[in-house]
Amino acid sequence: MEVFSFATTGALTQLSDEVNSHLNRIRNIAVSLERQTADPFSVLFCALETVNAPENTENEKISAIAKYQLAQAIAETIMVEGEEWYLKKYLSAHYKEIDPVNRYTIQSDAIPIAYHRLDNFDFDARLYWRAVITDEVDQFLTGNSHLNLRGFLLFRLKPFCRALEEAARRAANKFLVEKEYLEFVKLLQYFVEMQESREEVVHVLLSQKGPFTIFNASLFPIDRRYMGGRAEELVAEDEYGDLLISVLITISPTKIVLHNNNDAEAVQTIRNVFEDRIELCTGCELCCDDE
Repeated sequence: MEVFSFATTGALTQLSDEVNSHLNRIRNIAVSLERQTADPFSVLFCALETVNAPENTENEKISAIAKYQLAQAIAETIMVEGEEWYLKKYLSAHYKEIDPVNRYTIQSDAIPIAYHRLDNFDFDARLYWRAVITDEVDQFLTGNSHLNLRGFLLFRLKPFCRALEEAARRAANKFLVEKEYLEFVKLLQYFVEMQESREEVVHVLLSQKGPFTIFNASLFPIDRRYMGGRAEELVAEDEYGDLLISVLITISPTKIVLHNNNDAEAVQTIRNVFEDRIELCTGCELCCDDE
């Protein structure tokens, strides 16, 4: 009989269920589980005993299989519970300026990022990490009968921790960029509200190559004075999007009709800033002439 013990500061339900699920698949093995609490840890004792095996060599094989299945159960528990604990710990230490509710959102976003792909291989990296952690646990249990799940995560699974940290940074950066963008949109909305409308309706003809043309309600090109002093500079730098946003804020029309609508970043910003003032053209003579 072999007896192993596993300590965790989390609940034992996940661990116990994983152990039962993996070991119940094996014939000729008797499994006995016992739970104990030794604050701040909860400990699961797992006794494994081969039964009705025909030969001693079979006992060794069955024991090795059972131990590997046990390692898989521990690996799965570490990945499910440990990833959440470690990400929360990392984000709390490195992104204190972000409130707890948004840190939790970042934590949730980081998990699929961590497992989306590995280097240039387009497959679920969870399979890779499950195999790596299982092998680490299996090797550890060869010479040890007690394993602290969080200690094992911190000191024996550092590559996995680094992968979680990278995912957390990417998720946090994405959140901060989106937050900055929303603040920028709100600022532009404020400018629009403060502006007096200079045209009731404008038509914006978007070119697939970048430049644009703005027409008034009568489909005459608008006065170039709306372009402002930086127009030539922005055009020279191919910053057509910034120029278009600037012009529309200056005019602050009641309605903006977008022709040849596309998913360019500037167009999305315009739609976010002007919201219900936007109307999308589904096809007209102006659009056809631009093709």
